[in-house]
Amino acid sequence: MDQELSEVGTIDAALAPRLRQLKTEYDSLQNYFKIATSWLPEVGAELEEFASEGNSNSSYISRLDQGTRDLIDMLREADFRKETLDALQRSIQEGNQEEDLAQSYRASLDTYRAGYAQKTARQKYAQHAAYFDFRSRIWEVHSEGAMPPLTDMIAAEPGDDHDDNHDDDEDIVVGGTMRQFRCPLTTTLLEDPVESTVCPHAYSRAAITQYIQQAGRRGAECPAAACHAVLTLRNLSDAPGLARRVERYARQVARREELRRGAQWAGAPVLD
Repeated sequence: MDQELSEVGTIDAALAPRLRQLKTEYDSLQNYFKIATSWLPEVGAELEEFASEGNSNSSYISRLDQGTRDLIDMLREADFRKETLDALQRSIQEGNQEEDLAQSYRASLDTYRAGYAQKTARQKYAQHAAYFDFRSRIWEVHSEGAMPPLTDMIAAEPGDDHDDNHDDDEDIVVGGTMRQFRCPLTTTLLEDPVESTVCPHAYSRAAITQYIQQAGRRGAECPAAACHAVLTLRNLSDAPGLARRVERYARQVARREELRRGAQWAGAPVLD
């Protein structure tokens, strides 16, 4: 795409459609990156569960972690490239002229890359939703409690010192796994889960359907604590990814209980 800009040369009003085409191509790239980041957490969780059964997959998890970071880097650069093309397109529409479009574009990109390279891993990834999703899926496999802030899970580097006193509210923090996987109506693990499109909560399908139907046409207030979103059946969407996470969590709970009972049995006194 950079070569295509070189062929464009000096800005002219006729070039606007070509810039729009380049933006469309970057949109396609971004969609590809987003699809990749959406399935990496599930792959990582499957590998982590396999490892929890006595297998070693640490190298694969590390590679997936790095892959997630690389995709985030590419997503951000694609965003910047699109913003730069937008600025050039506005310049055309306003009648401004530049000697060399490609040179202006490359200069902006070089400045962006230089600035991004100076950022630490915490600054790049600690508040990015895709990285949070990846790490939280791994965490769910072997822990029942809430995941620590990502800043606690990424090694500090020079340059992170000035971030040590920032407000904790700026960190992305996941809620406790048990609450996340339990239906607020039944208080048991989600069954055939559905997610709300008007609030961040999920429910067992049968329970929430009955709850909404009983409320009538006006809808029903979300049953989750402190949530006042109004739900209708149209606000519910299937959640196959969440269903897999609940199933995996249930397997881990059963496995921990089995190990606990095994440990108790091993420590039981021998009866003559």
